Amino acid sequence: MSGSRRCKPRWTASTPTNCLTFLSGSHRRGGPERIDITGIDLADLVRQEHHSYLFDHWPELRWAARVTVPLRAGDVTLHHRRTAHCAGANHTAQNRVSMLITYTDAQATYQPLPGHDGLPYSPGQPLPDERYPLISSAPCDG
Repeated sequence: MSGSRRCKPRWTASTPTNCLTFLSGSHRRGGPERIDITGIDLADLVRQEHHSYLFDHWPELRWAARVTVPLRAGDVTLHHRRTAHCAGANHTAQNRVSMLITYTDAQATYQPLPGHDGLPYSPGQPLPDERYPLISSAPCDG
């Protein structure tokens, strides 16, 4: 999405997830709004922290303060869409299940990530109401 100044992911744990860690202030990082991840192997995304995708692109975040929140099934987090966050490895036999709902303002437009979005929209196109319904016309104070 592009053109949206307000975007709040609502992440809900459906199973116990242990903890989710947020990098404090990471939503204010500079650089590109989105990184083209075409060609990045999944193994590169899960490699050791000192060589992570996030720290390769924003090395200053390596030393950012971290806030770790324990989550049980049904717990919800709300955070800025650019807030870097992660969970530790799942060392149980149970799969982790979660649901993500993203709330954004009505001015948001479609901004595809090359090679990863199969939606039938054009870059810069307003998001269609039938798929992205307007849930309130009341102003949001961010």
